[in-house]
Amino acid sequence: LLAGLSEFLQQFLANRAATLQDLLIDFVGIGAGTLLALAIAGKFTPFLRVLLGLTGVCLVTAAFYKPFSWAAAYDVRNKNVPALVNFESKWEANFFFTNDASIERTSPPPAWTQKSADGIVGSITYRKGRWPVFKFQEIYPDWRGYSHIKFEMYNAESERIRMTFRVDDVHHNYSQEDRLNHRFWLMPGHNAVSIPLTTIKEAPVGRDMDMSAIKDIMWFASKVEKPLRVYLGDVRLSDHE
Repeated sequence: LLAGLSEFLQQFLANRAATLQDLLIDFVGIGAGTLLALAIAGKFTPFLRVLLGLTGVCLVTAAFYKPFSWAAAYDVRNKNVPALVNFESKWEANFFFTNDASIERTSPPPAWTQKSADGIVGSITYRKGRWPVFKFQEIYPDWRGYSHIKFEMYNAESERIRMTFRVDDVHHNYSQEDRLNHRFWLMPGHNAVSIPLTTIKEAPVGRDMDMSAIKDIMWFASKVEKPLRVYLGDVRLSDHE
């Protein structure tokens, strides 16, 4: 009753939403507690009490998977610096966000000779849309002490693609003038991009980007009319051009 009432009331509160998923998660917690209570105090055979207890423990343990996966993801992210994104760890996918796009970890295409024998890359499919995007959320935040951000991309299409590389810090006010929007053409085949961090720092109008508190980086394709496939290699901070 409390779980249902809580979800019902949330539909009337600002910045909250009532969802069936949250209600089901509440029921799983209620079920786990009930099973453990029955295992401890229920009048059942020893075998059934053990079975009820193990089932309850499994449900409780499953609740810790998400915080464990995030802890592992942050650990991998922090240890990889100066690499910001390298697709080597599955935990890294916790930070991935897409809209009108999808991404998967894969081997580089054989035609990408600069990377064909070099580990794992991200395969991004941009679907039809005005601004399909791949975002890495909560990127390693402190870029001080470096001079450039560099990344490599491979365009598997026969035509060039209009791209925007965007950087936000934690103070971003969600206006176009308060971030870096680096626009470039992604030519067919291999592309290497290097951006001075001074350009990023000076990008917001009326203030400096906080280079100790970078929040998100993302790659947009522009006005996509058909699915486009591109590959993204390592994204790294560097102290030289």
